[in-house]
Amino acid sequence: MKDLKSIKLLDCSILMLLFSFCFTTESMAGIGLSPDPNNAPNGSVMAIWTQIIGNDSSNTELAGVSRFIIQGANKNCGDYTLSKVGGSYANVFTGNFYARSYPAKSTDSDSSKFPITVCETSFDPSWTSAILQKSNKDVNLWSSSGTAPKASFPTLYSVGRKNNGTIKIAGFGDSGCRDNDDQSCNKDSDWPARSLSVDAANKNPDLVIHTGDYRYSNKGSSDQWKYWYQEFFYPVQSLLLKAPLVPSRGNHETCNYEDTSSKKAPWGTGWFYFLQNRTISDSISCSSNNYSNLPPWYFDVKVRTTSPSTLGHRFIMMDSSEDNSSNIQVDNFKTMLNLSNDVTSSWWVTHKPLWGVHTDESGKTPKAVESNMQKDLTTAISELSIQTNTNKGVSREINDPPSDYIPNTDCWKTDSLPCSLKAIIAGHIHMLQSIRFYTTGSSSNTWIRPIQYVVGNSGVNIDSGLTHKPCSFNLPSSNPSVNGANLKAVNEWDTKFGYVIWERSQSTVTGSQSGWTLTRYFSSGGPSKETNSENPNDKTDYPNCVIDK
Repeated sequence: MKDLKSIKLLDCSILMLLFSFCFTTESMAGIGLSPDPNNAPNGSVMAIWTQIIGNDSSNTELAGVSRFIIQGANKNCGDYTLSKVGGSYANVFTGNFYARSYPAKSTDSDSSKFPITVCETSFDPSWTSAILQKSNKDVNLWSSSGTAPKASFPTLYSVGRKNNGTIKIAGFGDSGCRDNDDQSCNKDSDWPARSLSVDAANKNPDLVIHTGDYRYSNKGSSDQWKYWYQEFFYPVQSLLLKAPLVPSRGNHETCNYEDTSSKKAPWGTGWFYFLQNRTISDSISCSSNNYSNLPPWYFDVKVRTTSPSTLGHRFIMMDSSEDNSSNIQVDNFKTMLNLSNDVTSSWWVTHKPLWGVHTDESGKTPKAVESNMQKDLTTAISELSIQTNTNKGVSREINDPPSDYIPNTDCWKTDSLPCSLKAIIAGHIHMLQSIRFYTTGSSSNTWIRPIQYVVGNSGVNIDSGLTHKPCSFNLPSSNPSVNGANLKAVNEWDTKFGYVIWERSQSTVTGSQSGWTLTRYFSSGGPSKETNSENPNDKTDYPNCVIDK
């Protein structure tokens, strides 16, 4: 990766060569580097994406939807078709595009803030290409600069097939921009979300996981399409055109979020309109979401270029937008434990990390965050011991009751977590963190907990760092029992803007704790691979973590 920080926005010729986009005077309007979508002609297609929403009814293929956004309210989605290859029907997929309803919160019912139409249809996993058309002509996305990309949807079929026996996942998180005294959005060095997206797309990922928090600007005002476009759909456009999206819901996407200055930011309206994993037929909204966190859901990936398919891995999506201890959260954890225990390899993906390290108290020893989540996971484990290995691989519906549960400490020595749970993916903390746990004391030969990855550095201003890299800390005995008393943790962290690529191949399955390798990419300094090996025998004492602020 080039040193993105050194690229000057004024040199459009260099940008065209490196990133195939160029900022012009017009595109500088609005929030910093992003154009104002309300300047687009009525009827323009503003964004398209393919979104993974689970497995299909056979539980063997991915289920997904294609969505696109038209500038202007009440447009006819049925005017659009797909020119597609693959599947059992003709190469032009006609009809069946429907408009999503505006999901207004009762206190945020001004639909004029969203002068758009959001269209959706189911996406067939057998389609090998799909281009949006109108009147038998290919559609291009609107561009203020005149360089308009074709509205071509990433396919579900490509997941597990495009990288020759390797699965690549791009990890993005906390990518919006504050646009205030804390962070300017006027140059790439202050807010590099778009250039990071271009670079990540060039890595050819199979899919994109966004760990949440898509918006930060204009707190105190009602949710608006303009800011969703400027902070997410425009800067992350390259990734949305390259690979299917898996979005996690962050605390900024709740229906009643307030920042520390008590300014309301009800950005759940946009979340439910654009990014919820439910189709039109079972869609919900802020006004109907009477519970804090949505139920978990899952999807499975595998390498599909072999027969039979290999390297299966399950992603279990958890809504942690609100960390309020509740029976709902306990039940969600029970479901996740069940879903992990049914397979041999799984990750939990959420927004708030179970075991991330906050860095907001100067000179203090860091503490693990989200104690309510930790407490509720402890409760779930105590109420629901983990199923024995003899039932691994048995398909079970998400709401089926548990059976035959016996405490299992064969893999994670203190937690009774499923053996298949290799890592937890999150954002929320505005930096990169890889946190690994081992037994009390030093130089243990065995990791005793899944890795905690934190990817929260893809756009918003970065948090304070720590004084040593890597560093270690103890989780005190006062924490919930799932943490274990004085459990040792090693934190490999970084405070540069960036994103990550996870790769899964035959070699990573047996060669790393998480089953995947991680490469970190930064907006300056080029690619960086982790220096702290996942090899269980490579343990060293590290200095204690102290917040550098």
